[in-house]
This record gives sequence, structure tokens and C-alpha cells, in this order.
Amino acid sequence: MNNKNSLSIAKRYAKSLIEIMLESDNTQAEIREDLNNVKEILKNSPDLNSAMTNPVVSAYDKEQIISSVFERDTKETTRNFLKLLVEKNRFNLIFQIIDTFNEMLNKINNIVKVQVTGAIELEDNTKEEIQNKLKEKLNKEIDISYKVDNSIIAGLIYKIEDDVLDTSFLHKLEELKKELIK
Repeated sequence: MNNKNSLSIAKRYAKSLIEIMLESDNTQAEIREDLNNVKEILKNSPDLNSAMTNPVVSAYDKEQIISSVFERDTKETTRNFLKLLVEKNRFNLIFQIIDTFNEMLNKINNIVKVQVTGAIELEDNTKEEIQNKLKEKLNKEIDISYKVDNSIIAGLIYKIEDDVLDTSFLHKLEELKKELIK
């Protein structure tokens, strides 16, 4: 299955999950947290992930695994959705579906994901100032994460969804180098 096709399928399942969630008694935050926990568990347990995507393991066994592994820490809505993925033989798309679901919820709630990379760990007051300025400029709620990459020397790199604003010293040096070569 090509990537475009699998993304299309992931979108359909994510949309369906949003519809199921809206009809249930669960909040967006509960289902989002459940799915992010499922994702982490699967990433941290290659054997579990392998069993859940292995075509040799029966759907019944996979449903039993879901019940036993996720019974305590997830809502029934989430477990039923995972079982649906098993039933429809789409569990191999779980990571794409979760990512797409989160993106769709962000769009619904007018939230933009931002990653800020700095050469050093930023202080809390600086982080708060950056978040407030971005919220004001973008006129949206901000879901912000911070990363440290000392190779950029100084400055910041802002990744706002698919756009990148690079104010790092390394970037400025590279631009200067290009100008000198011309």
C-alpha cells in the first residue's frame, strides 16, 4: 500500500473516531490521552507492536491482547476503536491514524503545533514570552514544544506546522557563505 493511500485510509479512520468520540461520553482530552498512551506503549514494546500487526496472529487473539493490555488505562471507546482496527485489518496504520486524529482535533480547536529549537535550554520566562508572542501573532492557541540543538550556535528555529523560520546563527552563516560564493 502506497503512502498516499495509507494516509487517505488513516484520515477516514481518524474522522470516524472523532464522530464516535462526539457520540460518546468521553471528552476530546480523554480520547487524545488514551491514544497517545497507546502510541507510547506500542513504541516502547516492539514485541507487542509486532504481535498486533502480524497477520499470523488471529483477530481474536489481538482483541484479547487489547483487552488485557489496555483494559485498565483506556476508555471503552478507545478499546472498541482499537478492536475495530483489528477487525478491519488496519491496525498497521495505528500510528498514522493517531497522528491524523491529533491533527484533526487541533484544527477543530484552532490549535497550531510549534516546535522551537534553541542552542541552549530556554528559561521558563523566555518560553512563556515566546508562547505569548506566537499566540498573539498567529491568533491561535499554541501547542508548543522545545528542543535543544547546540549545533545552531545561537538564535532560534521555529517550526510552525510545515513552515520553518530559521533565525539561528548557523543559518545566517550559511546564507553569508552562499552570498560570498556568488
